[in-house]
Amino acid sequence: MSSKGLILVLVVTSISFLPVASLFCPRKCSIHDILACRPIPKHEECFPTQPFCSCCKTCSGQMGSICNYKSPRCRPNMVCQHINGIQSKVIYRWVPWFTGRCQVMVD
Repeated sequence: MSSKGLILVLVVTSISFLPVASLFCPRKCSIHDILACRPIPKHEECFPTQPFCSCCKTCSGQMGSICNYKSPRCRPNMVCQHINGIQSKVIYRWVPWFTGRCQVMVD
């Protein structure tokens, strides 16, 4: 089975065991939540991103940073690589088992 086929099987299996409510953020961000966000650094090392269900933007994950559905996405030229070699640009909330490290994208 190809890695893409394996991902599809794992995602479908993961979704079937999760309650529907777990696929959505628990609450919407209020204006107070957004105003309470700390400003992100303004330099070339920071690529702004917004983690899933977060009200605040932060810098993207750098090379070697841990990546999962709770963490910021990896930098634009990187992917999250699972220990088994599967790579993904986006880690969705309904795949909570997927944790990896930000790595340069390999074709």
